[in-house]
Amino acid sequence: MNENLTSQINLLEKYIIENMKKEDIPGISYAIIFNDEVVFANSYGYSDKENKIKTTLDTIFPIFSITKLFTAIMCMQINEKNIINIDDPIKKYLNDLNLNHFFKDKNPLNITFRHLISHTSGLPREAPLNYWISNKFPSTKEVLNSINNIELNFKPGTNYHYSNLGIVLLASILEKVINMNYEDYIVQEILIPLKMFNSGFDLKKLNNNSSISKIYTELNFDSLPNMNAFKRSGGLYSNIKDLSKFLSLQFKYDSNQNEILNSNTIFQMHKPQFILEDWSGGMGLGWALNKIKNYSTIRHSGGLLNGVSSNITAIPKLKFGTIILTNKDTQYLVEDLAYKSIEYLIPFFEEIKVNNNNKIISLNLYEGFYKFDYFPNNYKFEIKALNNTLLAFFPDAGPLKKLNPVKFIPLGNDHFLMKNWFLPFFEDELCYFKKDYSGNIIGIYISGFYSPKLK
Repeated sequence: MNENLTSQINLLEKYIIENMKKEDIPGISYAIIFNDEVVFANSYGYSDKENKIKTTLDTIFPIFSITKLFTAIMCMQINEKNIINIDDPIKKYLNDLNLNHFFKDKNPLNITFRHLISHTSGLPREAPLNYWISNKFPSTKEVLNSINNIELNFKPGTNYHYSNLGIVLLASILEKVINMNYEDYIVQEILIPLKMFNSGFDLKKLNNNSSISKIYTELNFDSLPNMNAFKRSGGLYSNIKDLSKFLSLQFKYDSNQNEILNSNTIFQMHKPQFILEDWSGGMGLGWALNKIKNYSTIRHSGGLLNGVSSNITAIPKLKFGTIILTNKDTQYLVEDLAYKSIEYLIPFFEEIKVNNNNKIISLNLYEGFYKFDYFPNNYKFEIKALNNTLLAFFPDAGPLKKLNPVKFIPLGNDHFLMKNWFLPFFEDELCYFKKDYSGNIIGIYISGFYSPKLK
């Protein structure tokens, strides 16, 4: 393991162990993922401190609200199949749903699937039932009956408000549309294809069902209640090994591999659907969005009051992230550890990205003269590799030939970003080289304009 990475991980491990003692946290599992590789993973403490059973990487935890990401993926899969459109109003599928609002608007208020996934529907956080007090969670039918004529907090799409109710409603509609049980769908269409065999809703059906962590909470229950309808927003169990596979999926937004989602759908789920007024964060499709050191992060947490705390945080651009699972309700600590992990590790993974980008075929492959058809005089320009940098010179461009050469920043797969252009509209534009069937460079596309390579 790289020395810089090892030193940063040692700092993070020290932080974990110190805070476990300070906050009396029985057990933690922690992992760092890069691309489809688990760079580091470890477990600390006990899954059952009374019986001295140690936490391992196989230990299964309830992940609560991280379940919402799987519900979001379910929706996007069904959208990809054109069974629904995420911009469809949900009243198309729930004709008897009536919503009230205190604001005046002559136009009908249409909540869409997109609003539900991004928590911008205006629905309140919970259904108007006392399940958090009684620990007796309602059925889907009871939830749907309770929300008729419910009051919206704002006009759909105009604000953000986290809503367990919205996700339960979303999953209930999807079940109806595809005529399939929600839990069965998640297992068959998401968990099994990702080889997440120790994840699911029914503990008895999991491979390592003897490795389930106890929960430690100040609330009035020793084991988790049956969440019924709210399994759709927080009923999934998993472990570090399985969630590592799930997180790796998020880094395939620029890949041709379509394991359970098209790469473009993954990319779209990470994009903002709503931005907070102070620009401190926002919501994607399922994912919460934040900034750490000028990088956009995707994240989701689970737990809080339920005896466990969990977090997934990642930077898609650098293709790395962390997973944290605990068996005590210490969400503030888990959030802080997630933030520190990403902040500490950014420099290391920045370095990896640069090195990987430079691991393209020898830059000499791109050298040669090209005909620049953008100009009427058909200027030719020369691309040369100097000091491990690809540069473009314009010897035929009159006085422009004295300007500094254009610099090509490698992005991989014959793609480059162009810097130092004398034509400002080409600055920071993408270009890519075209090959023939033998792998020889035959031209370059610059901002959509093709320049053939001269022989």
